[in-house]
Amino acid sequence: MLSRSARRVGAGAVAVVAAMALTAVPAEATPLGQTSLGSVDVTRAGRPVTVPPIAPCDVTADQQNTSKGTRAAGVATFGAGNTTCTKDAGAKTAKMQATGDSFDLTALTPYGGPEIKLASYAASCAATTTSTTANFQFSGLQGVDAPKPIPANYTTTVGPADNPQARITFNEVIQAEPNDGSVTINMLHIVLFPNGGGPMSGDVIVGHAACSPTS
Repeated sequence: MLSRSARRVGAGAVAVVAAMALTAVPAEATPLGQTSLGSVDVTRAGRPVTVPPIAPCDVTADQQNTSKGTRAAGVATFGAGNTTCTKDAGAKTAKMQATGDSFDLTALTPYGGPEIKLASYAASCAATTTSTTANFQFSGLQGVDAPKPIPANYTTTVGPADNPQARITFNEVIQAEPNDGSVTINMLHIVLFPNGGGPMSGDVIVGHAACSPTS
């Protein structure tokens, strides 16, 4: 069983401008501004285990939200947290931020895999009329290692190399295609048994924010 810990705080930022080249995952149109503490979309023993976006916030509607904590049975637990979505019409700027107290992935432990924990985490993005920036941070990582600094879309696996139990991406940066300067960041994206054929499948997102240039 893999069990590693990092007491340090991980943090990073990425700036995106229209037509700028950046190694990232292409995506469809990015929302004007939204954020959440995370989500779960997993199939376990043939049954869905889902948690919709936790404490979702949208710059065009809800300006803030909170959660006292959420549990996806047999998969993961999210601690308390809050989200904010703000826009300054005069300055033509916007900012989305999600901040969570803790996260605990237990999905892999019945199969000899690690329990992956975070003591705290945050994901945010900010936008102007011409560009966006995305930031993340976390503390108290256990169960898997990550480099410092963490580059965009840093991916690692746990379990056997030829049939991993999970594919884990830190600082997942997603750009629209074609690139219009918008950006989505997932602080942590876990894909369970990514090669298929495992006891469960699906995705767990921890710390999500998305921004498009303002108008």
